[in-house]
Amino acid sequence: MSPGKMVAQGAHAAHFAADSCRQLWTETYRSWVAEGFKKVVLKVDSLEELESLFEQAKEIHLPRSKITDLGLTEVAPNTVTAIAIGPWESDTIDKITGRLPLL
Repeated sequence: MSPGKMVAQGAHAAHFAADSCRQLWTETYRSWVAEGFKKVVLKVDSLEELESLFEQAKEIHLPRSKITDLGLTEVAPNTVTAIAIGPWESDTIDKITGRLPLL
């Protein structure tokens, strides 16, 4: 994906995960907003790794989202392009993503 497409896909994922948090964990969401909307963008090596991270977040009931692209521009239809985990406490998210490099 081009840099612009990556940014857009990450923004979609962040939006949906944050909205999930807002609906289900209102106080966590409010704290995240008050502390400046922290976001960290990380790199994975494969779709399998991306899916594994998403499933790990799901197993411990963290706010999360997975973006599946419509395929109108750069990728094939139904391509998973991004996930978001959180907002949540960094220590918890780091147990899933802490070994990943920054993008």
